Amino acid sequence: KKRRVLAGYASAIGNIAASIISFGGKTPSNHRGRVPGAKTVKRQRLDIEALCHNMGDKQFRRRYRMDKDSFWNLLHIIEEHLPSTGEERTNGGAVPNGPITHSARLSMALRIAAGGDPLDIATNHGVHDDEPMESFWSVVDAIHKCSQLDIKFPTSHAEQERLANEFKS
Repeated sequence: KKRRVLAGYASAIGNIAASIISFGGKTPSNHRGRVPGAKTVKRQRLDIEALCHNMGDKQFRRRYRMDKDSFWNLLHIIEEHLPSTGEERTNGGAVPNGPITHSARLSMALRIAAGGDPLDIATNHGVHDDEPMESFWSVVDAIHKCSQLDIKFPTSHAEQERLANEFKS
């Protein structure tokens, strides 16, 4: 079970790494907040807990490339490194459509890593078109800051063989 969970994490991290390469290393903009005078677009945020409850295990695995338990475990590991949900604003601004939860950010990031279209992901999650990529990079940064997910690749052939033999048993 532990190997399967670790393989799921490694797969997610590998998908994210491949996505970084395909995006050409572009990082999100430094712009934060709304343009003064901008109108609020009403959106209904996706409730990830309800989605998980209503979606079958097979459907969930096809969409996120991991099972539900691995999703929640990964969220628990990286959550402290993710940015604020926006509930407590320092500049006094409002969050008219409600906060974007950490589970929603991870959901968007994994859908991007699985090859999903950012515009479709934004529509499904009830967020602005830029948010899926912002969430993707937030999750990438959180994974980089997490010592528990610091993957070390073997440097010697003997070490590679030892690890390969562990997967055989």
